[in-house]
Order: sequence, then C-alpha cells, then structure tokens
Amino acid sequence: MMLSRRKKTVVTILLVCTVLYAAVQVMHYQEEYSPLQVLASAESEAQRLLKFLTSYHYQCNNTLHSTNISDWAVCVEQDVGINPDPNLPKLAYSIGPLPDYSFEALISRNLSIRQLVFLHDAPSMTAHALQQLNTTVYHTVIVPNDPADFGRNSYDMQTVNSIMSKLGHRHVDILKLESFQDISHSYEVLYFMVKDGILSRFQQLHITLEIDKIDEYYLYSWYKTLYTLFHSAGFRLYHTSASSNLCLQVTMMESCRYFMSWVRNPGPRTFVLYPPAVDGSEEFEVQRLEDLLDRVVEQSSDDVIPVSLSSTVTLRLARRVVMTRSDNCRILVFKFDIGSKMAEEVSALHVKCSVVVFNPVRNRQYIYDFSSFNMRSSSLQSESLSLSDVISRFLLTEQQTNIVYIDLGQSGWTFLSLFLDSGALQKVDQLILVAPVFLVPMHSSRQPAAVLRQHYSELQRVMAFQMTLSESSTLAQGSLRFHSAGDLWWLNFVKK
Repeated sequence: MMLSRRKKTVVTILLVCTVLYAAVQVMHYQEEYSPLQVLASAESEAQRLLKFLTSYHYQCNNTLHSTNISDWAVCVEQDVGINPDPNLPKLAYSIGPLPDYSFEALISRNLSIRQLVFLHDAPSMTAHALQQLNTTVYHTVIVPNDPADFGRNSYDMQTVNSIMSKLGHRHVDILKLESFQDISHSYEVLYFMVKDGILSRFQQLHITLEIDKIDEYYLYSWYKTLYTLFHSAGFRLYHTSASSNLCLQVTMMESCRYFMSWVRNPGPRTFVLYPPAVDGSEEFEVQRLEDLLDRVVEQSSDDVIPVSLSSTVTLRLARRVVMTRSDNCRILVFKFDIGSKMAEEVSALHVKCSVVVFNPVRNRQYIYDFSSFNMRSSSLQSESLSLSDVISRFLLTEQQTNIVYIDLGQSGWTFLSLFLDSGALQKVDQLILVAPVFLVPMHSSRQPAAVLRQHYSELQRVMAFQMTLSESSTLAQGSLRFHSAGDLWWLNFVKK
C-alpha cells in the first residue's frame, strides 16, 4: 500500500513538472520577438507607424529643399546622394505629383536632371510648362505590379516595371511616388517594387503617405511596406515632414500627409540607426536584442582553439581564422586595467600570434598607451597613440591574420563605433567584444530604449562587414532569457 502511494506521488510530480515545462515553453514561444506582429488597435498601429516615420536612419548633411508645403529634401551628399554635376546624365521619375510641381522644378533646375512625369489625371497648364525644364509628361495610370492583377498592363494602366522595360531604363536616380488614382495603391506599388527587387535600380526615393482615416489595416500595410523597404530593399530614411506640425505629434490624425525621403544604404562605414523595435518601447528593444544574440552560428569544439593571454583572459579563436595565414598572426587587445601581465606571444596549435596591448589613457579621449621592446636599448619603450595611428600601424600595413579583442566596459560601445567608422573591421578576421549589452548608463540623458536601439544598430553594423556571430554568453553565466541588465556579454564575431 505504501509503495503504491509512493508511485502515485512520483507520477503526480512528473505530471506537474511536465505541465510546468510545457507552460514555460509556451511562454518562451510567446515572448519571441516578432517585428511584424499586428497590434491591438488602430491607435496602436498609428503610434507605431508615426514612431517609424519620425525616427531617421541616416543623417544626410547636404540637402536641397523645395519651397512647397511638403518641404522635400533631396540628398546631394558625396558618395550617397545625387551628384549635382551638370555634366553627368541623370534621370528621375515623378508619379502623380500635385499641381504645384515645385519638387520637379527644383531638381530640374539644380541637378540638370532629365525627368519623366506620370499623371493619372489630365495634365494641367502648369504640367505643360514643365516641358521647358527637360521634363516629359505622360498621361497614364500607375498600378501595383501585383501578379494576381492580370489587367495591370492593359488599356491606360502601367506598372513601374513595364514603363522601365518599354523605355529601356536600367537605372533611375530619383523616384517620387506622390499620388495614385486609388489610395490603396500608394503602399501596394511600393510593396511590390520591393518584392520584385526592382528598387535596386533606384538611387533615391521620395514617398507620400496620406492618411484620410485611422484604419487599422491601412496603417499596418504601410508599416509592413516601410519595414520591408528598410530590411529587404536596403533604403534608409533621412527626412520626414508633414502637411501640418500637428501630424508629427504624439499620434497620427486624419487628413495628414507625410513626405519621406530615402537613400540607398551607404554601407557599414556609415552608422545607420535601425528603425524602432515594433512600437519602440524598452520591452520590445530588449526582445529584439535577445533575438539577435540568440541567432548564433555555433562552432564545434574542434573548430575552436582556446588561447590564454593571461591568467584571467582566454580567447576562443576560430581554427579557420588562425590557419588562414599561418605565417603571420596578430592579436590586438584594447582593455582597461590589464591586471595580470599579458603574454607577448601565444601559440595556437603550431601558429605563433603576437599580442599587442593598448591601454586607454585616463582623461585623454581616444588615446592609448602602447609599450614595445626596443632592440637597440634592450628596454621597454612606451608611446601614446591615437586610434587612427593604431589602425594605420597595426592593421593596414601588411597581410596578416588580425584578431581584435575589446574589453572597455560601457565605453566599449563608443570605441566600437569609432572603429567601425574607420573601416578597419574590413582587415579584421575575428572580433571579440566584451561589453554590457543591456545596460543603460545611470546618468545618460537618453531614454533606455534609444540606448538599446543604438547597441542593436552597432551589432548589425558589425555583421554588415561580413562577420558572423559565433558566440554570445554572459560572463556571469546567465542565460539569454534570464540575465541582468548589467551583465557583461562575451560576443565573438568571425569573418565569413
């Protein structure tokens, strides 16, 4: 009898544990970050979309502005914007412009650009005047390139795809999407252009978003389209204005028109601030960072070589990185308070790696102490170098395997940003970063969500240099789902 009761107790405990485990798994599944989730109400969708529209991804420091109420901004920054050189041929498409045509006149006069204007209504007298500014006017209805719409290229309807094909245009510098015969086409035209991949032929986008009523589906469709424009087509928002300043306040209103300007991704040497996570709250920013850190391309134990730099620092080096150029390997260490003495040279299998340590100088921003052995005097010689000096002397001078280890606490994020700005990561084969990922400095003037968003953007920039995250763990041995905000994270990136 006693044995039977014990069996029942054991079975009950096992059942309870199974239920608890299943509940935890369900909760974990529900907590996973879902960037395109539908929100609970039209008001929530409006707030999320407005947050997206008013959070710039890229800073263009050289722009041309039109004089109309929309205040369009054309980026003419070198390497990223439109080159204003009048001797260079340039082409623009303007679809459904409103009758003031100030944008069209602006780019025709200032950029010496050939321009094609597509009107779905009968051309006005002002539109005919544009023909004097190297502008051709077409009367046609632009519709989305929706494969389900078999009549999309018939009668007086055209898609942007069919227009480019008929006119033989492979590259267009500026595309302006302002109005359509059907308001739903305003996001559908753009959405299908992203899906088709045709936006790779455009350099700069200028888009109008019109809100005639707060409709949940319409707002979500616009958010989804702009999300894919950033993540799939590689365009970056650098300017937004509205028909009224009230439209840029806490929430959207009916009868608002938003005017957005986008430029193609300038590349990883330029900082791009990623769009807010869902509604931009701290909770969603944390979830997005956790999702990123969870996407690790793990290496097997045979692919990792542990190397001890000191009694307190051991690096896990990727075997294929060390073996790439076995005759020349260097590890650059950026660390506060070295503590125990660092080795001057370490061995990874049969490969010798020299270790060069840079200690940030207190009260001297971005200056690093560096000690080297002087053969002539047989003594250690100390120098103070700027980050640019470090990069030019130790990263850009010769063919070698470069491994960079950064352990600078919270200031490691500032260092990382400067390091990425320099483009030096192109010469790095493995990057190891020790930093507090979720910690917001106590005296920071920025909101916690903004700090987390910047951390996420910098990690994405690292991976844009063709680096893969091979390891992410806390030094406190906490898990991804159960960690403290102040935990230091060990992030290991390896060149693809």
